[in-house]
Amino acid sequence: MTLLGLTLKQLAIAFGAVGGAVTLLYILKLRRRRVHVPFAKLWDRVLKEKESTSLFRRLKRLLSLLMQLAFLFLLTASLGDPRLSAEVLEGRTVILLLDASASMKATDGEEGTRMATARARAKAIVRGMSGADTLMLVRMDAQVTPLSGFEGDEKALLKTLESVEANDTRADLARALKFCADALRERKNPQLVLIGDGAYPEAVLERVKLDEKSGKKVEVKPEAKAAGKPASRPAAVAKKAVQEIDWIDLTGVTVRFVGVGQSSDNLGIVAFNARRYSRNKLSFEIFLEVVNYRDKPAEADLQILVDGQVADLQRLSLKAGEKARYTCDPEEGKGGGAKRKPWCSLAASGELLEARLQAPGASAENPAALDAFPVDDRAYALLPKQRKQHILLVTRGNLYLEGALLLDDNLEVSKVRPENYSKAEARKADAVVFDSFFPKEPPGRHFLLLNPPEKGSPFPVTGQLKAPLITEHDAKHPVMRWVVMKDVNISASARFAIEPGVQSLASSFRAPMIVAKEEAGLRSVAIGFDITRSDLPLRIAFPILVINSLDWFSGHGESLIVSYRTGQTWPVPLAFLEEGAAPPAEVKVREPGGAELKLPVQDGKVFIFGSTAGAYTLTAPGPGGSEHRQVVAGNLADFDESRIKPWRELRMGGRALEAPSGFGIALRREIWVYLLLAALALVLVEWLTYNRRITV
Repeated sequence: MTLLGLTLKQLAIAFGAVGGAVTLLYILKLRRRRVHVPFAKLWDRVLKEKESTSLFRRLKRLLSLLMQLAFLFLLTASLGDPRLSAEVLEGRTVILLLDASASMKATDGEEGTRMATARARAKAIVRGMSGADTLMLVRMDAQVTPLSGFEGDEKALLKTLESVEANDTRADLARALKFCADALRERKNPQLVLIGDGAYPEAVLERVKLDEKSGKKVEVKPEAKAAGKPASRPAAVAKKAVQEIDWIDLTGVTVRFVGVGQSSDNLGIVAFNARRYSRNKLSFEIFLEVVNYRDKPAEADLQILVDGQVADLQRLSLKAGEKARYTCDPEEGKGGGAKRKPWCSLAASGELLEARLQAPGASAENPAALDAFPVDDRAYALLPKQRKQHILLVTRGNLYLEGALLLDDNLEVSKVRPENYSKAEARKADAVVFDSFFPKEPPGRHFLLLNPPEKGSPFPVTGQLKAPLITEHDAKHPVMRWVVMKDVNISASARFAIEPGVQSLASSFRAPMIVAKEEAGLRSVAIGFDITRSDLPLRIAFPILVINSLDWFSGHGESLIVSYRTGQTWPVPLAFLEEGAAPPAEVKVREPGGAELKLPVQDGKVFIFGSTAGAYTLTAPGPGGSEHRQVVAGNLADFDESRIKPWRELRMGGRALEAPSGFGIALRREIWVYLLLAALALVLVEWLTYNRRITV
């Protein structure tokens, strides 16, 4: 029993004083009133009967005294505010830090998910606060969000807890602890209670300063550390990360931990991306990374879906703790034998690609959970929209050049003579190829120029080279990839000047003959000689050189659309904006869960905080009442967050955190109300017994 009001000594003094006064009044004899009677003998018999019942009358008066003393005792005891708990902390300032990261969506909690279990633990702590406690609810995921101020309103706190749900982001423990340290600084009896599964980076846990209030200091032996939690990154990288994290000072704060979760059963996709194959826009190549976090071998079915339709299904087998990478190039799908990867022969005209892990043999009609953590069983990637590249060829006739363009099935070629060329026609094309001609005004498109004119060349020419030999070339540039120009015979070539932004791709004794430039988002390549006066068209290098240039213009060599990582702010460029067009003021964003929000556009980009894994759809009004549409993919893609193994004992700052104490229903319940009710009931009983002449 604990008293939160008057002390036991004060209560004893008050009860003794008042009870003594009441007892004294009962002991004092009443002064009898003199009554004159005509004949005293007549009253002798009555007086004798009264004397025979005097003992009983004394007992009745004693019962009345005891009832009065009991009433005073109940009234005095209520002033002490007694509680049924033997342990209480006066006036604590508590922060309840709730882990709402992706791992809390695991389905191995006692109440269903880990998040549901965490809410139940949090409610028990709120209900167990003492009358003088104040508590703040703080949500922790990739962001830190205070859900309340410091308050003691139990109903308001419980209502706030009902709305806390986990999302698909990692837990930023460092930021959360720094926030709590600042919020609790110089507060009375500060206490931090962390509720989560304990799957936090070691680099953060080691950089926290705690004192003896938060648990006993533990020394981790090397062999015990090796057998404990596996490192989430190489030792050198982890050491560097530890050095870069500032110390988090929680000295003076009582830190407690409540662990939730039971299972470490998980297979997860930690990386997934895809891009179309540059030689065949229908085919695509993928990169997929799957980790088996179980301590035993596991199998799973991998589905590849294109725009929601299943394109392929493969059975994966992984050893215990294995991290397997699956890469796919369409060229690997050709042929046969054990090395052939069946899914590499896939083709897709769609845009949204999905990789899905499911239990072996499961289907839409017969679903079966693969593991306890479904968040990382799906991953999304985007493929560039399938379209052919429109090329405008400006030439008086060049069969070699036309033949090279016909080799690529992904090109749509339109041919015009120089005298029929117009800039309006060029604006309809994706790129322009000029043969021994260049207009007075640049086309405003990517262009390939062969044999530039003596006057009006977009690349300054400083002279002519007679019978040059190509002695140097930049093999790292995308245009020169797989191009071999050794011993090419050339009658004459222009010698280009190297200005800022101009890059030499091939030269004769450092005299540039093939150059490239990228300026204001437009790319251009110039070949300084007439190919018909060389043997270059007779070599395989020529069509490769032409197609490489066009691929560089379209970005096919770099056509990997990034899949963003949840828990970050994504600067998404608006792909539907045309050159020179004014961007919209805002874009409507539809999240994977169906929620819609409007975000402003800044410098042609929209900034989205990704809290859910899946496909985000961006829409904006277009010309003539049309609508622009763009899709963005977000994945959890977090190796540490997918490791869902719970930790009942959390070690922070070299100390083993204890479970919170001093919270309970008995401590929270106020007994003085019941004491007053009992006193009121006793008064009613005394009134009834008095009126019925029982106690008088």
